[in-house]
Amino acid sequence: MVNQCEISGWLTSRAIVAALLWISLPVCAQLPKGIVDTQPGKEIPPTPEQSLQYITVPKGFHVSLFAGEPDVAQPIAINYDDKGRLWVLESFSYIEWKRTGKDRLLIFEDTDNDGRFDTRKVFWDKGNHTSGFQIGFGGVWLCDAPELLFIPDTNGDDIPDGEPQVVLDGWTTKAEHNFVNGLNWGPDGWLYGRHGIKQPSKVGKPGTPDAERTDLSCCIWRYHPVKERFEIWADGTINPWGLDWNEEGEGFINTSVIDHLWHLVPGARYQRTPGRGTASLNPYSYALMEPTSDHRHWSGGETGRKDFGGNDSAGGGHSHCGMVIYQSNAWPETYRNRAFFSNVLGQRINTDFLLPSQSSWVASHAPDFLKSSNPWFRAVDLRQGPSGEMMIAEWTDLGECHDRDGIHRSSGRLYEVWHGDRPVKNTIDVALKNTPELLDLIYHENVWWRRHARRNIQERIWNGESLSNSQIARLVATAKSTTIRDAISAIQILHATGKPPLDWFPEIYQSALNAADPGSRAPVRIHLLTLVFTEQTPSPDLVMWLEQTIPKETDQRVLYRMAALLQRIPVSHRWTAAEALSRIQIPDADRNFQLMRWYGFEPLVPIDPVRAMKTATKPGHPWLSEAIARRAVDAQALENVITSLLDETTESDTLQSIFSGLLQSLPAKTAMPKDWSNLYQKLKKRDDPKVRKTIFQLAQSFGDPAAEAEMVAIVLDRQHPAPDRREYLQMLVSARSEKIAPHITALTTDPELSKEAIRAVATFPEKDSASRLIQLYQQTAEPVVLETLASRRDFADTLVDTVIAGGIPKASITAFVARQVSMISSKKDTFVAHLGINSKDMEQKSKQLKIWKKRLSDSYLATADPQEGREVFRRTCSACHKLYGEGGEIGPDLTGSGRSDLDYFLINVLFPSEDVAPDYKLVTLTLKDGRTLAGNIVEENDRVVALRQVGNTERIDVSEIVSRQTSEISLMPPGLIESLRREDVRDLFSYLQTTAPLD
Repeated sequence: MVNQCEISGWLTSRAIVAALLWISLPVCAQLPKGIVDTQPGKEIPPTPEQSLQYITVPKGFHVSLFAGEPDVAQPIAINYDDKGRLWVLESFSYIEWKRTGKDRLLIFEDTDNDGRFDTRKVFWDKGNHTSGFQIGFGGVWLCDAPELLFIPDTNGDDIPDGEPQVVLDGWTTKAEHNFVNGLNWGPDGWLYGRHGIKQPSKVGKPGTPDAERTDLSCCIWRYHPVKERFEIWADGTINPWGLDWNEEGEGFINTSVIDHLWHLVPGARYQRTPGRGTASLNPYSYALMEPTSDHRHWSGGETGRKDFGGNDSAGGGHSHCGMVIYQSNAWPETYRNRAFFSNVLGQRINTDFLLPSQSSWVASHAPDFLKSSNPWFRAVDLRQGPSGEMMIAEWTDLGECHDRDGIHRSSGRLYEVWHGDRPVKNTIDVALKNTPELLDLIYHENVWWRRHARRNIQERIWNGESLSNSQIARLVATAKSTTIRDAISAIQILHATGKPPLDWFPEIYQSALNAADPGSRAPVRIHLLTLVFTEQTPSPDLVMWLEQTIPKETDQRVLYRMAALLQRIPVSHRWTAAEALSRIQIPDADRNFQLMRWYGFEPLVPIDPVRAMKTATKPGHPWLSEAIARRAVDAQALENVITSLLDETTESDTLQSIFSGLLQSLPAKTAMPKDWSNLYQKLKKRDDPKVRKTIFQLAQSFGDPAAEAEMVAIVLDRQHPAPDRREYLQMLVSARSEKIAPHITALTTDPELSKEAIRAVATFPEKDSASRLIQLYQQTAEPVVLETLASRRDFADTLVDTVIAGGIPKASITAFVARQVSMISSKKDTFVAHLGINSKDMEQKSKQLKIWKKRLSDSYLATADPQEGREVFRRTCSACHKLYGEGGEIGPDLTGSGRSDLDYFLINVLFPSEDVAPDYKLVTLTLKDGRTLAGNIVEENDRVVALRQVGNTERIDVSEIVSRQTSEISLMPPGLIESLRREDVRDLFSYLQTTAPLD
């Protein structure tokens, strides 16, 4: 490998003296001692100057190289200080995270305003695990896992006053790129940060016992620089690496792999990526909130992200970093309030329109803003500057964001983007302005000035300065009667004064509510609520104000924020506000509002389930009714739920919702509640088929013999609708009903119930069941028969004997059946050898890939028939995988995967166990009744496991499980492709390359 330090020197276009100095120096001369490139190969990136040639921006915009190596390398985060200078954090520790003490914080300044820095100084150079920083409150705050540091510089001379102070510790250092990062000053004066999902952290002040620390994984957190309070602000997503607020004070975050943009709301519990611990920190959340973005920037599907280049027409790849919501008049108006963020693997800056939608926002795709055709381009952070310019920090490296291919540490660039003529830049220092000047600057058209003025005012107030009564009066007047943007700024300063909120907050709120168009002033009310109710535990007077205001509020956006703020109110004082919000009609499509209301209501249920059920039985709120019932069962309050339903006036739809909640939390068998018999007799008289089905399900859980007999009669009645018969049969089998057992053999030939009955044979085996199933398969060739034979050891042994004897063709054995039999049969070695499946082939994967790529040459693939490929898919893949909505759910849905790429296809079918997501790892359960079941766990608690198998999901009592094994091996055995004809593989790949269902 060529050492980058051996490459000839790099000449800058700057002053002659500087150029002469650099002629004799290698590119990496300024790297800290011991820091070297680990990127393999002889490739080197284009020079910083050359990199500009690869960048395109819209007409009227200009890009300059502000700095590049050797002046900057590995810039992971950037920020402007009060003087308008750019600070840059260099992270040389990524991704090994060795504590070398070499990460640096630099200060750059462009004194002649030509778009390129003129001075550079090192502020601090002892970082170990750095990922983000902010300047303010007398120094620099810096993420340096496992610590959050504060480096004091009270006189602002760019020299630390002493050693860094450890503010918080306990941040994980084991999460690769999914670690603590960021740092932004929020509109409330708190310091906001981010954390990824891969490894949790346990955070607290130094010396805090583990039991008193805060557990967190993927989340947005905040810390108060004066009060020294730390808390999780919102939980979820996967790996947030961007955060900003719009002019209404609404926060937004971007993330990767799953949808990329999310509206930041206090108390939110966002969806997490499949396979990475999808549950919320609160097990009673029951569902997680949806993203704000209405699109993705790659092909879709969790595995499609492996196509690093992404999907150009969709906006790039799956990884996003840094975010700026642009707020200045320096650019054309169309860009104002648009979200800008880096698409790391797409080598571009994406933009989204942020538009109000229902109670929240929607992020819709806007044209990409900046693109680079340089494969080394890896933008990681963005900032808006004092003249409306945008600065972009660019990592300059190859590979995916995980960077397991090595790091090119000697490179890095900073680009400045502006529009039109170069803006005039004056010498500035916001910190030197007096307070009246700062109060004027909070209304500046450029948000950079607003934010720096606000933070300086906040600092002064916390240092003991007070605003005069006339200044406060002007702020109140501005908040009541000016533009939303200025009103928001005024409210932020009023909040910073620390004055009792009831002295100023209700007046502004009521003014906004009484406006000629109350909806237009809704953002004012939302921001007031957020600042006042999240600063501390709300006082009883504030809670009373909220209780009185909820019935008067009509705007869905404001009510949504009120629902979020329920979580800030002590549970003992929450009932009245929660019940008032429970009466709000929320559209079905506004899922996040429904969930947020539940998150606030949930802790009330175990405290008083009777009172909670009064809310659940009221019509019009199906998901809330369902969640309350489910939580009541989890709180051991089933009796209260059943008793509450004796009132015959409860509407059928509401009953269905409550029953749905019960069934999700009840074990397969539980003691019959005392009032169940009375409720059953009343409800079975209702002329509602849905209610009747549901009460039968509940009756099965309670072991009700009368209901069981009625269900058996329905199953055996061929005059009854087939869907009902199938559903009741599945319910009876799941409950291991002794009353249905004698009828199973006969039902295997019932054309309407055969599949369900065949599966049931494994639950109710008889001496000759296996041989009868073999005969049945030979007559019908139904795949479900083979799946059933593979579910018990004795059945599987019979199947092996039959296949080897030629009674069943080995080509009929699907991937699922092959894997299942190979795990449980006492004759598995013989079976595997007969099928030609050899796990040792994994050692030969490079050779196999080469062979198959030669077999599937471009000319050969051109002869493929996708229609035939669809038949191959249905025969060999659809039992486990979905494509275009058809197929099973044992394996990942292939609709959005990278299936059109030959390498991806071959790697996944030849070596399927190489990267198995946790959600798709094969779990094998051995049950007390003798069955062995295999599939995926889709839900579990301490009483019930829901196992998804081919064609069936069964809820199993934990007490019935003898053993449980989780395999690191994929459900699809390696080498199965070898059992297919070459033309079948060709046609299958052709079908997988299609972009829409075939006619």
